[in-house]
Amino acid sequence: MKDWNGFKSELRSKGLSEASATTYVSALNYYLDYLKERGLENEVLEVLQVLFYLGDLRKKGLAHKTISLRLSEIKKYADYSGGASQVEQIKLASRGKSLPQNLLTKEELKMMYQSYPLNQLRKKVLLGLLVFQGLKKGESLELAKVDIDLDQALLRIKSGKKR
Repeated sequence: MKDWNGFKSELRSKGLSEASATTYVSALNYYLDYLKERGLENEVLEVLQVLFYLGDLRKKGLAHKTISLRLSEIKKYADYSGGASQVEQIKLASRGKSLPQNLLTKEELKMMYQSYPLNQLRKKVLLGLLVFQGLKKGESLELAKVDIDLDQALLRIKSGKKR
């Protein structure tokens, strides 16, 4: 990698702050050090080396967002230097959302619902809508009397996904 001042100036001209431009250069130095440790400093913008680097970051336990940022920094340098358009084609697989741990079981939810006293019917109905119908908190808060049609057993949801 070469011409850090020119690269930094290019980033600044595209609207990045001084601190952000410095962070880009610093992150690229980590990448260069990675390549030097492996004797690959002449293969800076080789797709395979970038992929190995990203894999190494993942093995070290860096967050998906951080790895994505590092890839973006390498892509910006590739764009600046006019090299290796293949690097610009690299995309990280989106990370799947993980479910919360220690969720209540179906039976536990049912028991909680059934244990609600009838004198708290409003709360029991809201709990039922949240648990058994999948309404979101915001959707349940937006409900009004006009949204409920007991004769047809319909509930109109104003926002969110249609159910």
